[in-house]
Amino acid sequence: MKRVVSDMQSKNIKQETIQRQQKILSRMLDASRSIRQRDYDNQRVAKAGKDVFGKSPAELNLTNANSQQEQQLLKLIRQNFPPEYQKIILRYYQLLNKSPD
Repeated sequence: MKRVVSDMQSKNIKQETIQRQQKILSRMLDASRSIRQRDYDNQRVAKAGKDVFGKSPAELNLTNANSQQEQQLLKLIRQNFPPEYQKIILRYYQLLNKSPD
């Protein structure tokens, strides 16, 4: 910038001086745009909420769950597991059916 000023004062204006002056002008315009852009505040627009209605799951049917467990137990017992395994399986299902105290 100082070169441009000194060239203009000495009236020694060349193509190089004009190019420097254009670069300075371009930088000043970019700085001006960026300042304007920083000053511009992107505010969010508030909107009222909407009611969302979802479908609730069906009611739990515990009696059906117990019958399913019994069916699984019968199915497992019918399979040819060794007697030790059958005892473990039977004990497992008894503990499942035991009500919490």
